[in-house]
Amino acid sequence: MAGQLQGKVVTVTGGARGIGRASALAFSREGAKVVVSTGADADGGNETVRLIREAGGEAVFTLCEITDEAAVEAMVKLALDSFGRIDGAFNNAGTGHGNYPMCDIPADKWRRAVDIVLTGSWLCMKHVIPVMVAQGGGSIVNVASTLGMMGFPYSAGYAAAKAGLINLTATAAKEYGPRNIRVNALSPGPVETDMIITAAQANPGLRDKLNAMLPLGRIAQPEDVAELGIFLLSDRANNISGANYALDGGQTA
Repeated sequence: MAGQLQGKVVTVTGGARGIGRASALAFSREGAKVVVSTGADADGGNETVRLIREAGGEAVFTLCEITDEAAVEAMVKLALDSFGRIDGAFNNAGTGHGNYPMCDIPADKWRRAVDIVLTGSWLCMKHVIPVMVAQGGGSIVNVASTLGMMGFPYSAGYAAAKAGLINLTATAAKEYGPRNIRVNALSPGPVETDMIITAAQANPGLRDKLNAMLPLGRIAQPEDVAELGIFLLSDRANNISGANYALDGGQTA
């Protein structure tokens, strides 16, 4: 049986670990050829590609600092040189700025979070969309956050950037829908990634507190995010665009 992404080519930013790695592996399992990129962790990115190939899939890796427009252009060129097209883009790369009250966030940390989350995702869309227009369509999924949907203490820059990404998603969907390009966002709540695992090791009660915040009583796994990404990139979602899906165990209900 053909996978839900059979024959499609999908780019995945932030693919060295966590949500990015889980998504790249899941997309490959569903038949996609995957272009994995990371900003710095080449070992992690190459390991993701190794795991995909070991499972019988096709993938290539590139270092791509998504705030660098030339690097984004190079990532798109690699996709075209390797696989001939780009059907889907999973813009997942992001970073926080640490836990600071809004007025105490160092300016360089603020700029870094906004540059990667918002500007980097915009640059990826800027260079992927013309490829999709030329080939007759495509699907883009931007990984936002529930923090972009509500105020949240000590996360002002990150949350503001994610809110901007949600709006950028809606704007792109309206501008490029007539060209058969779907653009959606998914907004995870707490996810069992390295950041939470490391924090939980330092604060043994953290995981219980996070679970207690959610009506379903459990934080998400990276694979949960990947499954929603599969759906939004697939033809099953062919009339869905401009949406933002909260994947948060009911947190924002």
